[in-house]
Amino acid sequence: MRRWALPLVVLSAISGVAGLGLLKRRRYVAAWGAAALAVAAILWTWGAAQYPAMLVGSLTVDQAASQPAVPCARLLGPGLRRSAAYPGPVAAVRDLPAGTHR
Repeated sequence: MRRWALPLVVLSAISGVAGLGLLKRRRYVAAWGAAALAVAAILWTWGAAQYPAMLVGSLTVDQAASQPAVPCARLLGPGLRRSAAYPGPVAAVRDLPAGTHR
């Protein structure tokens, strides 16, 4: 196990025990939060234990990384699409006779 994973395993164990204690005290919402933290910590532990390999033995994080333009396009694309689609419905509602839309 990598050194990054051990604190996450400890966090998961503490969260699990805390969740059980909260269940015993009938504090269900807090127990739900503790359980969610325990599960999230286990998932992060798996990733931390595998780092820097994405697929053990064949693909590293650096090899899997995309070109710098890809994240930029992924962030700007939906915004540009919405800005192009937004004026049509607004104009249609604006051009309706008064009192026909709410």
